[in-house]
Amino acid sequence: MNQLRFDVLGPVRAWDGDRELNLGPRQQRQVLGLLLIRAGRDVPVPQFVEMLWGHSAPASAVNSLHRFIGSLRRILEPGLAAREEGRWLRRRDAAYRIVVPEGSTDLMVFRRLADEAREAEGLGFRDVAIARYVEALRQSRGRCVDDGSGGPRFTAFRSIDTEYATVARDAARAAVAFDRLDPLLPAVRRAAESNPLDEALQARLMLMLAAGGRQADAFSLFQTVRDALARELGVDPGPELRAAYDEVLQPRQMVVDGPAPSVRVNPAQLPRDLPLFTGRRSDLERAGRLLDRGEDAGMPIVAIDGMPGVGKSTFAVHWAYDVAGRFPDGQIYFDLRCDDPDDGPISPDEALRSMLSGLGVPNEAVPSGVSAKAALYRSHVAGRRLIVLLDNAHGVDQVRPLLPGSADCLVVITSRSRLTALTASHGADLITLEPPGPDEARALLSRRLEAIIGEQNPVTLRDALDSIAASCGRLPAALTVVATEAANYPAPNLHEIASAMRRAGPTLDALGPESADQIRTLFGRSYRTLSPAAARLFRLLSLHPGPDLATAAAASLTGAAPAATRAAFLELVRAHLLTPSGPDRFAPHVLLRAYAQELCDEIDGPAEQRPARARLLGYYRHTADAAHRLLHPHLTAVSAGEAPEGITVEVLADGRAALAWFRAELAALRALIEHDVEFDSGPVMWQLATTLVPFFQRCGLAHEWLSTMRSALASAERTGDVDGQAHLRRGLAGAHYFLGDNGHARDQLRMALKLFAGQGRTAEQAYVHNNLGLVLAAGGSTADAEREFTTAEELFREIGQPKGIASAVQGLASCRAATGRYEAACHLFERAIAMYLSIEDTDGVSGCLLDLGRLWHEAGDSELAAEYLCRAAQLYREDGNRADEATALLVLGDTLAAKDPGEGAYAAWRAALDILESLRLPAARTVRDRLHAG
Repeated sequence: MNQLRFDVLGPVRAWDGDRELNLGPRQQRQVLGLLLIRAGRDVPVPQFVEMLWGHSAPASAVNSLHRFIGSLRRILEPGLAAREEGRWLRRRDAAYRIVVPEGSTDLMVFRRLADEAREAEGLGFRDVAIARYVEALRQSRGRCVDDGSGGPRFTAFRSIDTEYATVARDAARAAVAFDRLDPLLPAVRRAAESNPLDEALQARLMLMLAAGGRQADAFSLFQTVRDALARELGVDPGPELRAAYDEVLQPRQMVVDGPAPSVRVNPAQLPRDLPLFTGRRSDLERAGRLLDRGEDAGMPIVAIDGMPGVGKSTFAVHWAYDVAGRFPDGQIYFDLRCDDPDDGPISPDEALRSMLSGLGVPNEAVPSGVSAKAALYRSHVAGRRLIVLLDNAHGVDQVRPLLPGSADCLVVITSRSRLTALTASHGADLITLEPPGPDEARALLSRRLEAIIGEQNPVTLRDALDSIAASCGRLPAALTVVATEAANYPAPNLHEIASAMRRAGPTLDALGPESADQIRTLFGRSYRTLSPAAARLFRLLSLHPGPDLATAAAASLTGAAPAATRAAFLELVRAHLLTPSGPDRFAPHVLLRAYAQELCDEIDGPAEQRPARARLLGYYRHTADAAHRLLHPHLTAVSAGEAPEGITVEVLADGRAALAWFRAELAALRALIEHDVEFDSGPVMWQLATTLVPFFQRCGLAHEWLSTMRSALASAERTGDVDGQAHLRRGLAGAHYFLGDNGHARDQLRMALKLFAGQGRTAEQAYVHNNLGLVLAAGGSTADAEREFTTAEELFREIGQPKGIASAVQGLASCRAATGRYEAACHLFERAIAMYLSIEDTDGVSGCLLDLGRLWHEAGDSELAAEYLCRAAQLYREDGNRADEATALLVLGDTLAAKDPGEGAYAAWRAALDILESLRLPAARTVRDRLHAG
């Protein structure tokens, strides 16, 4: 066998001549490492056990150690017989030792070279000393016995690391003393990187860097070490490191044409505060609370974001002036120009150079490279109480190098993007500015106008100011430019300006030509940063008629997959071109919508807009159809068919989800129906209108029901769609009936019956007869109502419609009850309930229970009536049917009052009144009369 060689200054390795040996698993290599650093000495078994397992040693620990030793014997001496004393590894009692020749480990070589270097240094042999130090430090390839696990290290191994760091310190001292920096700098730097918390070594490296004219690197190193000490140990730099820092800071002796010394400057760079600053009280209070969290928390980093024109910079500057007295060392301000259309954002390198200049650092003393500049910048602000305002930041990467290291500085950043990554990395507090509320917007506009066109009377002009503010979406930038535009009028009349803006509608041109161009420029800076997918979505969103929209609606507009649409939504939200308005719902600001419409007309045009509108209408038609079927699963609806490609249909779990979807989309649905002429949709629009009827009915939205049916009917009449007219007249009759207008309801039903009969629609005729029965019974024409219910039942049986049969039987039962035939009525109600239960129609069951409550109330059995009515109200409440729940509560109050006009009756009436008033139903008057009479 050739001579063995071993390495322990780094991973444990061994060679037999030129062949590297496979030393086995990690713990086995650690055993060899400990033997090698104690070469020639006994290592007790307990030390091996402590090294490998600490206090968690298993019962088999010693046996495992023996196996490791046995394996190492066979690796080092493959031909060694079992139990034979080997050349390298030897056992004595409860200990092992390794016997290796002098110079066979890198640790031995390192120690010999270090001794020779120190001896040569003491004798003044500069070249020999430096050469020996270089060779000694080159022996290391990392931490002693580094197994790559990154876990806690055994004490014996750490002591070797400390020995190596001590030699590195001596080498750095010799390098400075002998002015021989270059040969040793890489090795000393490596040693310092391996021992980041060794202050003595880091101090020596700082002095080496400074001696070589690299003061910026020395400052950067000091900052890095200081941060590490605070983070890892919670302490400040010690005397040796501080002394090195002070030595680096000492002004160098001036030489001809040498760099000018730095002059300490207390900067005062804030732009002028806006004298007309108004409002933002709650935002200022929130920002102020961030400064009052206690000294332990340090000064915050506050990142202010918001949509274009919301006043981020104005707010930040005003707040900085408010708190400037708490920061006596000055204020640094820098505009990072994220919206510069020509040159783009300022680079961190350029920003640092300018900021250092503002701190008094001469240009010739500014180092090259972002890292070096950042380190010098942090050094100059260290220990000082400053405000650093970084305005118009493009993103986190631009800002990070500009952050002070000192926790005594307040950092304020403004950006159109939400800098969430800065929260994760630096604990920044985020403040999102929204457009101000109506009162603040009015005050802001009033002050701007007063400054431009003279004092106004805010009381007499309140309505005009509010109208102008609403037309501007209360956006501060828009309010300001409109106020400026008003100065162009010879004698500005705010009422006329407000009226003109209302007539112009939600367009940027309503602001006036100059104002509109300024707002377009403002919005355009954010729009140009978008990806193509997000930009297209932003433009097409302007085609959506509602105040906000869900992902599925947006995906249908663009024809993209929902996942891609969500990604585009998030990009728009981050750019503050869109605002979350609820779970999976997003809303554009009114002026941003107007800007998007302009872009859509310019870029997309009719060729892109027509299919997008068709997909959007398809989304609503198919999702509304699914919601309708969940609310009325037993009624035959006009089928929507299969959804075409490119349309994402909302998945609704149950009736409650259907009601929630209708509620969220009602504004958009009604807008689509009322503007049908723009869509040229054919029968789709009236079909969409009829799907809303169950929602209107359950929620008691009779006025919205009436308006929607009228708009859809006008469209069907304009196009001559007879089928649509018939369905819509029936829907219109329902709205009249809920509003208590039985006469108009009857007339609409008779016209619908005639149209359905002309088309031979038996099922539709049956439903109309049933509806006529309800209307006639409500008007007191009980005999006529019975005939209609009987006809309806016959037709329903003819077509085999169980829901319809049950409904007709329920109607007949109501007629029997109205004429005092209670036993017959009860029998029919029980039949109807049985039929409803067989088809799992809870709404039908609730109606029968309500009617039975009425019956027993009229029959004088208050206790039984109350039982039925309470159950009916509960079922209606569970189904979200608020209108019928109010009816059940109203009758319950009457029933309880007949027995005992006490708190129970008043509570039921009060609950009914709350619902009826919220739904704006005429029955609210009746309930109020009852309450007042009591």
